[in-house]
Amino acid sequence: GGLRPRTACPSLNHFSLSRVTHHWGNIFRDLVAAIVADALDEAEYDNIANLLDRDVGCIQQWIADCCVSNHTYWVCAFSVNQHSGICGANPHGARGPVSGHLHPTCSCSAQKYFNSTPPLHMNRSVRCEMNKFPEMMAFISAQDPKFSQLIVADDRFDIFTRAWCMAELATADAAGMRQHLKVLNKHALERHEAELRFLKIEKMQASRPEDVEEILRTIPNKQLFNQSLQALIFERLFPTW
Repeated sequence: GGLRPRTACPSLNHFSLSRVTHHWGNIFRDLVAAIVADALDEAEYDNIANLLDRDVGCIQQWIADCCVSNHTYWVCAFSVNQHSGICGANPHGARGPVSGHLHPTCSCSAQKYFNSTPPLHMNRSVRCEMNKFPEMMAFISAQDPKFSQLIVADDRFDIFTRAWCMAELATADAAGMRQHLKVLNKHALERHEAELRFLKIEKMQASRPEDVEEILRTIPNKQLFNQSLQALIFERLFPTW
């Protein structure tokens, strides 16, 4: 990586769209760094994370020189209305990964819609925005063959223990979407590679237990799903990284 000679950028009318799959426990700076690394075609985001702390202007110039400012990324934290879902509670006492402070809750009066909020379709809430990620990915990929998935691996690789994230990986793979894996650095990958070989969808977690139950109901053959997940991670994602 590094700065490249400036060239005339193509028309900004053309842009690429990527769905970002990430773990909410990751540091926000690292999420941004991974997105920037993907746009710049960098395999690791460690150096970009450091630049975000020290010299944002350098990153902005780098992006401009590489003509990638028109790349578009779908991040659930911004693209889903959090006020219609989880803003009013912190049931697990989650704390900020940097400050250690308890996450505050919101006192807004917006109506909340969860998985079981009527009206229901196939036992799932129609108005809930948090239970349709796989369907959204399948729909957009059918409309746009360039639609891709960016998988942001946090430094502890906890993303691979989250039920929704793994469901999104499987959906993207089944739809034939291009998938990009970004890791903090090579050393983080080497530290966690062995434990990833024991992943099972039955042991994965979600912020809400009902989410895990819903995901498991959609997977009739869990052994086959686990085998496919291993093949996806070790035969397709890691080798391309």
